[in-house]
Amino acid sequence: MNEIAKTYNDFPYDSLAIKQSHPLHLYQIARLCGLDAMQASNANVLELGCASGGNLIPMAYHLPMAEFLGIDLAEKQIEKGASIIQDLHLPNIQLKQQSLLDFQANKTFDYIICHGLFSWVSEDVRNYVFAICHQYLAKKGVAYISYNTLPGWEMGNILRDQLQAKTQDLQDPALKVHYARRLLRELSIAMQNDPNAYTQLLQNEITLINEHSDNQLLHEHLSPYNYPLCITDFMAQAAPYQLQYLSDAFLSNDETANTVDALQMLDILKNRRFRCTLLCHEQEIKNIKSQIQDNFEMSFPVTESVNVAEKPVICPLVRYQASREEVVTNHRHENITLTPVAKTLIPFLDGNHDKSALTEILLKEIEEGELILVDKQGHEIIEKQACLEHAAQNVEDTIVLLAKTALLHSQQNDILIR
Repeated sequence: MNEIAKTYNDFPYDSLAIKQSHPLHLYQIARLCGLDAMQASNANVLELGCASGGNLIPMAYHLPMAEFLGIDLAEKQIEKGASIIQDLHLPNIQLKQQSLLDFQANKTFDYIICHGLFSWVSEDVRNYVFAICHQYLAKKGVAYISYNTLPGWEMGNILRDQLQAKTQDLQDPALKVHYARRLLRELSIAMQNDPNAYTQLLQNEITLINEHSDNQLLHEHLSPYNYPLCITDFMAQAAPYQLQYLSDAFLSNDETANTVDALQMLDILKNRRFRCTLLCHEQEIKNIKSQIQDNFEMSFPVTESVNVAEKPVICPLVRYQASREEVVTNHRHENITLTPVAKTLIPFLDGNHDKSALTEILLKEIEEGELILVDKQGHEIIEKQACLEHAAQNVEDTIVLLAKTALLHSQQNDILIR
């Protein structure tokens, strides 16, 4: 096992849903471009660098007739994902621990996903990503590759170079992160006395890094590899593999541009730092994407109405996730962070408990000290009747919130439910 694999095992990267990579969304964009892609419901999907399956497993759960394969170098990540797959009894997904350089398959894939990997690996692995797409992408298939772009990453590289230089002699990854954060604080304080356009750009970059988890900081700014590039260079590297530009996964990133050079000009004007590029085999395509204003509504329709059953039911996948994590995946392939009350109620949203029963469950948690109710001033509510009223209101508000965030079963939001 190489050093990178060890780092990802010891400090696993957050494995979450990536909405724009969902095959339902990729299918819709392909059709807008005139590409007769495979419908997501029956597709073969490959994810390169799948971590523990946080992106792929919800897809497999909601699309039971599709087939999914994920590969990743980190053994512990794969073991975690395999355990989840076994718990959920999903026969249509497999995760494998292996290097991309060792990948082989006896079939093609309608959708190939490569998110958060391309910019963080060596040149031979980057080339092999294109080679996999060339060899294993179906004739009408779509490949999704995300990567850091220039000029947006120029400021990020200035800070990254400093963090790398100051921490290169430290062997302990946790210590690297500690010193990196200390350096960022020192830089931020030093720049307060010299406000100008340049320091403001650096401060913005520091603010962005500070929002990252320690694992994100370790795997992004302290990674031995970081390869941001212009979209023109990205497409030049893809060209020898007979891959052509189809679209960006975020339709708004393309605006009205219809050439790669025009897209590069947009990136300069927007100071863009990240792209999710969709590729296909060289073929005739047409571009009618400008008619679509919303990135995701065509793929995951939204309704304003919220209908809640007398005894609410939540997706079994969400109940499973909520029992183990603070973040769950909704029907729109979005990551939803749960409130303490939601996390308490979700196990009981199985169609057997009405709001009165849920209120009693909440009150029991409060009595046992597992939850604390506070008023608008932040004071703990102790009086029995007030506690009952606030608990009932919390149940009502939480159920409505779960419905609005596409976590409850209903005729409106069960687009993907098996």
